[in-house]
Amino acid sequence: MAATQAGGQTGAADEAALIASPQGQAFVTAFRAAYPQLSTNRLDKHIVRNGSRVCSDITEAGREVALRRLPLRVAYNGVTPDATQSQAIFDLAVAHFCPGR
Repeated sequence: MAATQAGGQTGAADEAALIASPQGQAFVTAFRAAYPQLSTNRLDKHIVRNGSRVCSDITEAGREVALRRLPLRVAYNGVTPDATQSQAIFDLAVAHFCPGR
């Protein structure tokens, strides 16, 4: 049980560090500027979490699956990005969180 709690705390600490990191803040700034309809009143941690999950999706299932998962992941207030926006968000996420993938 203690290991699970410690892992959860580490995960939260890692997420907080990612949000505060230069790449996390740069991603949030770029995402908010390009997609206000997907980011207004949305917490930075949710924006960073959605962006960084692209990398784990690529590792787990490949680029095509990661790109297919992205629209529903970043949808907000009834707005879902179209294919062009999804590709741009995907590219932005890869550039900030997992360059070289």
